[in-house]
Amino acid sequence: MTEQNKQSDTPAPAQHVVVTPLEWTAGDWEFTAQTPFGHYVARESRDQWIMTGLAGGVHNSIEAFQRAANADFEERVRACLNPSPQPKMVGGADE
Repeated sequence: MTEQNKQSDTPAPAQHVVVTPLEWTAGDWEFTAQTPFGHYVARESRDQWIMTGLAGGVHNSIEAFQRAANADFEERVRACLNPSPQPKMVGGADE
């Protein structure tokens, strides 16, 4: 096997992926964001924000809640990604 063939069998390095932040919809006492995985909901209760839906928790501000929800969403998206090897060139100059 030539050095060039060895390189084409090596998986490509993972590409940098940017996950689009969640888009929030404001209601009377809550914020929601829909995703392909489900939804995130924050409800205000006694000066705290309670997160339900895909992830749970209690946060002191809506900004803290949104950061936690975005981090959870990004982790779920990245868990679905799998870098694939570069396709081999057939009949091209590499052979």
